[in-house]
Amino acid sequence: MLIDRVYRPLTTAGKALFETATTYLDGGGGLESTARVLFVHPNTVRYRLGRIAKTTGYDLTQPREAHTVWLAIAVGRLAESSQREWRRSLQGLEPPIHEIVDESPFVGTL
Repeated sequence: MLIDRVYRPLTTAGKALFETATTYLDGGGGLESTARVLFVHPNTVRYRLGRIAKTTGYDLTQPREAHTVWLAIAVGRLAESSQREWRRSLQGLEPPIHEIVDESPFVGTL
């Protein structure tokens, strides 16, 4: 599964690699723009992209592989957020669901 092969290795490899991958993908794959956003040298971005390829097995400079990693990150984030909500509901930390009361001034005025 993509979460196990891409998302988890990226998150456990360190914040810098995950941040570089997301910034690079969100910026359309621009090396220079990624370096500017991250306040690092373009060679640092190149080095990190190489480490990302070694960690995940996907080369972000290849469009198909970049799209696969982008999807894996999106799915991983969704899975993580739904897991947090599920844990909160087990611990009783979910906010109570309030009944929606229609307080419209137009109710029954026809």
